[in-house]
This record gives sequence, structure tokens and C-alpha cells, in this order.
Amino acid sequence: MQNIFEVAHTLVNHVRANFPEDIALIAYYGSYAQGTAAKRSDLDFFFIPATSDGYRASLQFVLEDISFDFWPISWERAERMAAFEEPQTTIIANCEILYVRSDEDCARFLKLRETTLQMSR
Repeated sequence: MQNIFEVAHTLVNHVRANFPEDIALIAYYGSYAQGTAAKRSDLDFFFIPATSDGYRASLQFVLEDISFDFWPISWERAERMAAFEEPQTTIIANCEILYVRSDEDCARFLKLRETTLQMSR
């Protein structure tokens, strides 16, 4: 398998070219973010759409027998995750950001991360 982050880089470039105003943030989570990835590990992505057109960027694909899912999480759902109202809180707390559309989007996401950290204390 080629470097898995080359796939991530290609995906981010695709978003920059085709959805520059429609995607607020792209991040990855799971074994790569935690530093526990094995040779055959996939890269788990999510993105936060900034507009309704942003949801069109969602996709799934397989490359050299490794599956990739690029799935949307709305700002509202990310807020619920950060407030421990949904079980996937670690996605917000432990992800690594690959792309952010603006400083405002970055600040909004980092505030959610801080909420998660404060609530887990």
C-alpha cells in the first residue's frame, strides 16, 4: 500500500478544488490518530460540511484492499458529541485535523474539543 497519508492529501486536494466553500473541516481519527495503526489499517476520516452542498463530498472507496470512508458530521452533531450526548465523543477529542476552511471554523472546532476535555475531567 502506498503511504496512507498520500490518500489523505489527495482527498484534501479534491475538497480544495471542488468544495472550497462547502467543507469547514476534515479530520482523521482511529488507529492512525492514536498511533496504533498496523500495516493494513484504514484511515478513518470525517468532515464537517459548511453548506448543504458539502454533504455531496461524502464517499467510500477501496484502494489496494483497504477501505476508506469519508463521512459528514454536521456542526450540530459535533456539538452533541463534544457534550457527551452521543457516544462518539473521542472522534472530537482525539482526531487530527487535515484541513480547515477558515480561522473561524478552526476556532469553533477547537472550542468543541475544549468542551470535551472539560467535561471528561
